[in-house]
Amino acid sequence: MDKMTFSSVLMEARKKSGMSEREAASLIGVSNSTWARWEKGEACPNNIETLDKISDLLDLSFFHLITLVCPSVKEEHQTEFEILDDLWEMNEEDKKAVHKVTRAMAFCSEVTWH
Repeated sequence: MDKMTFSSVLMEARKKSGMSEREAASLIGVSNSTWARWEKGEACPNNIETLDKISDLLDLSFFHLITLVCPSVKEEHQTEFEILDDLWEMNEEDKKAVHKVTRAMAFCSEVTWH
């Protein structure tokens, strides 16, 4: 594949999974015509929740999908996306540890210390 686009990645991953367009569309709750437009490059998902469902369904990096749909995001946040790509490659035990730490950090940032 010369240039990776959202449509080419979507189509390749769906075919690799053995699903039809109709099956994939049904599993994430969109119409078959919507999925077909994505694969033809005529449209892209317009919300984070749909991208998340696609990444789960086709076992794709959520962050990679975002950069395909919104290329400027990767340029503006290159370092963060490199970190997130590394996280994607972690095993489940390490992912749980990172999740626990980030939840603790979020909690601490919300607590007002006296």
